[in-house]
Amino acid sequence: ALKRIEPVNNNLTELLNDISGQSSNADQNKKKAILRNVNERSVREAWQSRGGPPKSRSHWN
Repeated sequence: ALKRIEPVNNNLTELLNDISGQSSNADQNKKKAILRNVNERSVREAWQSRGGPPKSRSHWN
């Protein structure tokens, strides 16, 4: 199901596959943390390419 991942993400894919090969809660939490970090990094990079974070958030005013 997870085979349609971009080639750029090969290392991440292998890491997540290693983690999902085990079923303990610690591994599930690790997987979630990795995905969350990757998502946050992607958002930050997208913001930078567009000239900064969204201005609608109150703490940026």
